[in-house]
Amino acid sequence: MPLVTVQGSKGARGEPCEAFSAHGFVGRERPVMLAISDWILERKVQEAVGADNSED
Repeated sequence: MPLVTVQGSKGARGEPCEAFSAHGFVGRERPVMLAISDWILERKVQEAVGADNSED
């Protein structure tokens, strides 16, 4: 299973591993979901998503 790095969390709050923490991809939901969709539908894996990508 490949590792995908998510960069640039925005607006994190709460305890670690909760939905609105950096571990919940807060502020990066769209690029994360697009990366998951690409992997499921096309077997295309992005090495990193988030801060440096234009999918915001």
